[in-house]
Amino acid sequence: MSTPVFIGGFRSGSTLLINLLGLHPEIAPWFETKELCEALRWLRVLTNPAVFSEEAALMQPIHPAGFDAAAVAARMRWHVDYNFRRLSGAEASGKAAYERYPLGADCILYSREEALQAVRRWELQADTTDLQRIGQVTGWLIRFLGKRQAELMGRPLWINKTPEISRFGDVLWDSLGPCRVILLIRNGWDVVRSAAALGWGDVGKLSQWWKGLIVQSRKVAREGYYLEIRYENLVDRPEETLWTVLRFLNLPQDNDDVFFQRCRAQMMFGNQRARHSCCFHEADRAIFDRVAADLMHSLGYH
Repeated sequence: MSTPVFIGGFRSGSTLLINLLGLHPEIAPWFETKELCEALRWLRVLTNPAVFSEEAALMQPIHPAGFDAAAVAARMRWHVDYNFRRLSGAEASGKAAYERYPLGADCILYSREEALQAVRRWELQADTTDLQRIGQVTGWLIRFLGKRQAELMGRPLWINKTPEISRFGDVLWDSLGPCRVILLIRNGWDVVRSAAALGWGDVGKLSQWWKGLIVQSRKVAREGYYLEIRYENLVDRPEETLWTVLRFLNLPQDNDDVFFQRCRAQMMFGNQRARHSCCFHEADRAIFDRVAADLMHSLGYH
């Protein structure tokens, strides 16, 4: 059984990376699945009740509120429906106009009905006070959908990309056993400007999200199973960066040539650096610095 792989990152090139990896003949890309984060969020609260308020503030949608099997499953169904509206074009992708990818902003091959049936089974079996049982059925849900994605693509290794998922590395490990996590990191001020231009929130909130995801992902990382990739390196030195990722995944090198040829043929190298169309003021940067200057400095950004 392949070791599960998860990619996280907030507006930091995770969609670019998963699209590139999706050109590898052994990798089945699977993105995005925010419904999984709702199940993992509940597990985190059950494991550590002290984080209840923090996780409650991040759950989406905000109704139904609460952490029990029924409420969590309702939020999961909302995300499943939203996924398939995005895939059909009924909802915007959330990407900027310049972002073009061979696989798109989302890649889910199983049907909405399959996903909803799996969530229903999860809900029935997670309706218990047995934490271990909830973890087991959450692991089952992730493996079931990941395996289905891989089967439909005819590839052995599924890799899930969902922005927030890297901060759940501890409960992923508890539910699935060993799993690999890749976190994309980018200059935080660039992230905030990019996300604000898309209307994702105000500068203060976006700054907290950027910093929080990195800090929390690092906190739960397992040595040897966690890799950080800089967005700037992925854009400026793509082949070198991708080679590092492939070795982290322990993929045989037999398909490296085919993979890199496909990346070049799709013109996925070059011209991927983000652009910013919104104007920002010194006051905005001051807000960002109050939240995240320490992390920016430690990462070598200015």
